[in-house]
Amino acid sequence: MNRIQKIGIAILIIILLAAIIFLVLSPGFGPIGEGGIPVDKVAADRVKYGLLNNTRYLESPLTTFNKMNPTLNGKSIAQQSKNISPTQLCIGKGDFSANNTFQFIQTENNVILRYSGNSQRARLGIICDAAKRLAADLQNQSIATGEMQCGDGGTSFPDKSETYCVLILRNA
Repeated sequence: MNRIQKIGIAILIIILLAAIIFLVLSPGFGPIGEGGIPVDKVAADRVKYGLLNNTRYLESPLTTFNKMNPTLNGKSIAQQSKNISPTQLCIGKGDFSANNTFQFIQTENNVILRYSGNSQRARLGIICDAAKRLAADLQNQSIATGEMQCGDGGTSFPDKSETYCVLILRNA
């Protein structure tokens, strides 16, 4: 191999390394929730899947709550999923019930779960069904919601046939 070919290969390697570094460090291309996909978007996608697969529990890929992505906002999730109202959405702290860095903020017809720490990796579980059957669905699948609040202001599922979804924080 002559000197020009060696220089060409070295330049190609440098360009490939620069492209990889750019993709890893760019805000739009980072891991979910780390300057990449906002946590509410991940949650809205889970709600869409949950509504298509009633009674089936599904989990998201790893997501990260941090100062850039600190909240799960029921109204935002409902608007993005387009198939449920904020009052039909519940959020459970799940595996993080004992973690005081996650706090509920209750507003009228909305539920918000805010993270106040530096960084916490988690998965978002989702299950949707008629509200009156959700507690049994969770129990049959051995899933604990932990401390929970719903957008309608309740802390448990109402006795309604209307579809509700519950998002549950799970350990990474």
